[in-house]
Amino acid sequence: MGAIKLSTIKQTSEDKQRLEMFEQLVGIDEQKNKLLTHLEWIMRPLNTSNWLKEHHPDGLELANRIKKIPRLIILSGDVGCGKTELSNYVGTKLSQLLEDEPVFVHRAPSDLRGSGLVGDLANRMTAMFESVKSESTRGDYHILIIDEADDVSSSREGEEQHHEDRTGVNALIKEIDKLVDVSARIAVIMISNRTSSFDPAIMRRSAIEIKFHRPSKPELADILRSLCSGLKLDEKELQTLVNICANKSPRFTYSDLFNRVALPVLLNAIRNDVPFSYDKLKEALENTEPSPQFKDHGNE
Repeated sequence: MGAIKLSTIKQTSEDKQRLEMFEQLVGIDEQKNKLLTHLEWIMRPLNTSNWLKEHHPDGLELANRIKKIPRLIILSGDVGCGKTELSNYVGTKLSQLLEDEPVFVHRAPSDLRGSGLVGDLANRMTAMFESVKSESTRGDYHILIIDEADDVSSSREGEEQHHEDRTGVNALIKEIDKLVDVSARIAVIMISNRTSSFDPAIMRRSAIEIKFHRPSKPELADILRSLCSGLKLDEKELQTLVNICANKSPRFTYSDLFNRVALPVLLNAIRNDVPFSYDKLKEALENTEPSPQFKDHGNE
């Protein structure tokens, strides 16, 4: 079995910069809370003994399954909506919830598929999980992130699926199943723009699918308020910016607003030694077209 190199970062609540970056992810509060809640359940299964005594003194079979809560979480949705960005910083916030215990965040390599030789993908998938489990000597809490996960989890029912793809998906399913019996608490976050292509068996193994979308009007207001925090905009000016964004079709993504609109305005202001201004931001919003939308998310 060939070696596989993961990108691993030890994240702790003492990393103030990462905590700040997590807090700056505005407009996705619901997704942040869902992800943290499920990660905390995976890392520290609830002690149900007192709850059972009070509410179900005769026992409740379902409660026995809490310690075997599924370890897989899926982040899905259109491009540029904060999925990868959130996964980059969630370990630091999770560490805070775990009484400052470190969380080791492992990112799968972009070449996870390998050379394409027979058996290579399955072997590399197995090696990746073994590599994460071998890190359990450094700490109890681990997150494995697989970005662009549709590349390695497509449905085995598809006619275009090759034998190599099917064996890779089989290996992924087996490794996810084995995590419930590992003493270290290991969560897997799979990120995808196209979960409609996922194998049904993978979807069934997820604790939750957290969906991301292009920002709604209230979320646009939160994002623009954050972008303009030093400009002291009045409510009318803020609403004007929100309406410009809301009238675009498709709407802007989070990354559009930060990288393609606000950042160029800021760089031009620095270059020309002038203030970052409401008028220039408004002009940029009016003249910038949102990034194209994935077909899977055309109604969002």
